Amino acid sequence: PVLILFKNESGDHLEDSQKTFLSNILKAVNLQLDVVALLNFKVVDLGLEKILKASQAKIILSFGLSDHNDFKQLPEYAIHKHGKYDILKADDLSAIAADQGLKKSLWTNLQQLFLK
Repeated sequence: PVLILFKNESGDHLEDSQKTFLSNILKAVNLQLDVVALLNFKVVDLGLEKILKASQAKIILSFGLSDHNDFKQLPEYAIHKHGKYDILKADDLSAIAADQGLKKSLWTNLQQLFLK
């Protein structure tokens, strides 16, 4: 299972453009948006450890949480092993959608996680 963490200051859910972009990313690695768990850290911020304990996910994708204490030390666009979990920290989805270099960085890591 996959858990996707994001931060949307203006609402509880992903913005439509971000949701569309995320859906396309997931399709490229043979996943559907309806089979992953989405969690807005603005709405539910229990801290990474509590979320990991409550989740069945083995892969965590983090978008736009670079300034959060639990993610500050993690390198961006690199798969981080945290016990039995693989965590990938990336920029906000809107920033990635607008930058070809960030898209390539994300794609490289997603291939390693899902298309091994």
